[in-house]
Amino acid sequence: MSVAAGRSRELGEAAQRRLAAGFVGLLALGAAVLLPLVPSLIIGMPKDVPYYRSPALFPLLALAVVAVSALVHGVRLLRGAALATDDIDEPAANWPVVVLAFVGYAVYAALVPLVGYVAATAAFLFAFGSLAGLGWRLPAVLAVVMTAALYLAFVVGLKVWFPSASLLAAAS
Repeated sequence: MSVAAGRSRELGEAAQRRLAAGFVGLLALGAAVLLPLVPSLIIGMPKDVPYYRSPALFPLLALAVVAVSALVHGVRLLRGAALATDDIDEPAANWPVVVLAFVGYAVYAALVPLVGYVAATAAFLFAFGSLAGLGWRLPAVLAVVMTAALYLAFVVGLKVWFPSASLLAAAS
């Protein structure tokens, strides 16, 4: 390889590194900007509740994790971390499964306010267990056990607020 080709490759990698660092910097900034706005973005959020019982707890935690992780990743990129180690770029990645998981989480998020936390969680866990090829018995048992454990931990123990099931309210 000639010296010119080597320099061109180095400049290309430096530009890629700056672009990647800029992207994760924008991600960190966006998450940081959204953090104080979360309470105003949640419709029907009860006032005067402890932070650990607030419906804003998980969005706040998620945004904080995104902001800190993006910041750390950006610093690592600028210090010379490898650019080609992302699993999502792996040629063997199963894109239909990635898309299905994304759609599944979106459907789950849409179902919680409609049918309630317990029913949506159980349906989500059962559906993904079944799609994973575990038959129907094991996913059914796991859905019941995991839903009960999550309900006890978050709703009973931490008193996290979840929207009430609008379909159940309409039926009564």
